[in-house]
Amino acid sequence: MTTSKDHLDITKHKGGDRTQKYISQNPIEKFLVTNFLSQVHKLVIKSAPNTIHEVGCGEGQIISKILNDKYSILGSDISEQCLALAEKELSSKINVSLINADIYKLNPINHSADLVICCEVLEHLSNPEEAMKILSSITKKYLILSVPREPIWRILNLMRFKYFNSLGNTPGHLQNWSKKKFIQFVSSYMNIDMIKSPLPWTILLCRPKI
Repeated sequence: MTTSKDHLDITKHKGGDRTQKYISQNPIEKFLVTNFLSQVHKLVIKSAPNTIHEVGCGEGQIISKILNDKYSILGSDISEQCLALAEKELSSKINVSLINADIYKLNPINHSADLVICCEVLEHLSNPEEAMKILSSITKKYLILSVPREPIWRILNLMRFKYFNSLGNTPGHLQNWSKKKFIQFVSSYMNIDMIKSPLPWTILLCRPKI
């Protein structure tokens, strides 16, 4: 069983810090986010899925980036506010379905896909271990994960004069992983096929353990 403390309520942050980076007009931030989305897209193409489930899809930025008529896409998120914005953006796409769902309550019968994507989510959870078990159980072929890369993430926040009181830690980030530590963490649950390090993230392409 989970409580509200298991998640960051991103609806209290004008759509969330995840949203803010996607809509930033700062040229450096735009470049970094564009590069991040490009790397995720390349991994999606490499995995060659028929079905995709993005867990924690937010307002649908990644779905919009990877959208292709070849894919049947499910997006899930705990925030109804974010999903409402995603529905506006993706309402004309017949191959996209969106549901309001808690990551801890996803199940293989209803939510499995060839490719599961979970980007910028695990760092917001108080129980990422349980989340990884769930993600492993609904992944048929591949799983794409991403988290902020520490301590680079905090350093960049401090360089732009953000979050001094928390030493650069973004509000709502309950977990902090270096690249090495995140690889070690994920390796306990999945086989890792590919590692990408677009500044300032770690992105992993994984397969279920047999």
